[in-house]
Amino acid sequence: MSTTEREVWLASLKHGDKVAVECDYNPTYGYDYIIKTVEQVTPTGYIWLTDGGQYRPDGTTMEKSPWSDYGWGDPLYKLTEISRAVEANIKRSELLSRITTIRWQQLDIEALEEIARVLTKYRGE
Repeated sequence: MSTTEREVWLASLKHGDKVAVECDYNPTYGYDYIIKTVEQVTPTGYIWLTDGGQYRPDGTTMEKSPWSDYGWGDPLYKLTEISRAVEANIKRSELLSRITTIRWQQLDIEALEEIARVLTKYRGE
């Protein structure tokens, strides 16, 4: 999305619109996103979300990053349009979270064999 397209999108936001909040950069997977809802947009373009988040007209958070004193990390979060890539990123994060919280030691042998069969496809065995 170009800067102009982003500015037009931000200016068009209204109560009830869904937005993605870009946050928590992971060097392996990129940015994580959370879907939020717009509560209101002020006449000056400031955007309030239903969870209390407050964003400037340029879509950057008004919250100060804990790392900004070190010269990086600001802005902490920014609003972005919900795209297929954002939706795929959210789905990937949810799946990875589910996979990483499995208690592998508690699975029976049949479950482990089934998982191993699926993983073999991706390991090239």
